[in-house]
Amino acid sequence: MAASNLVRNVTVAKKLRDFVLGPKDRMVSALLEAFEAAGFKVCSDVKFSVEGQKGDLDLVAWRDGILFILECKNAYHPCSPHEMRNSYGHIKKGREQLDLRRQLYTDPSNQAALFVKLGWSVQPTIRIHTGIIIANRVFHGARFNGHPVRHAKELMNVLLTGTIADGGDGLRFWEGETFTADDLITYLEGDSIVTKQFSALEPYLIEIDVGGRKLVFDSHVLNVQTLNDTMFASYGGSAT
Repeated sequence: MAASNLVRNVTVAKKLRDFVLGPKDRMVSALLEAFEAAGFKVCSDVKFSVEGQKGDLDLVAWRDGILFILECKNAYHPCSPHEMRNSYGHIKKGREQLDLRRQLYTDPSNQAALFVKLGWSVQPTIRIHTGIIIANRVFHGARFNGHPVRHAKELMNVLLTGTIADGGDGLRFWEGETFTADDLITYLEGDSIVTKQFSALEPYLIEIDVGGRKLVFDSHVLNVQTLNDTMFASYGGSAT
């Protein structure tokens, strides 16, 4: 009982989630607004029928000659390790979907048809980036078949502010004073914020005495000072 959310579980079991959340996925709507504010051409829930394959694109965005195809997974927040499987299942599905979409839209003719459908006056590109965007932070920072998993709110912060709050100091992870599409690529594909956080984790053994024998678990602990030093060294001090 302590590791359960009874209201949430009843909502899911009785298939009331759509009724509670409304007709539109709020996470996708918020992402759509953030991409628009950051100067992207963007559209959500795009139906496609390409090379005998049918489906939809949760979110497709374009800026600076770069195409981004994202799958959005609004999985509920797990209350126990067992419930993490729900998020993992959503991410596995997103990986399979993006494998297909990456294959289809590497073809310039398929891209051109998509842009005509969307009414975008842009040319096909070889610069294509994918990602799985999740509503909770489970598996944030992982990669599945080259598709990075990122948390929705952090992604929106990358698009809209480019800053990291740290005790009142604003650290900027945009390369310049204003956002560019390359900043999003760095976040998705390069040396992202979560990479810095992982690098500050140090091995830590948890030992439990069981009848005179030791049960040892490998774990990690966050070195806050190392993380603080790394963040300031990486993101150039105050953004103000």
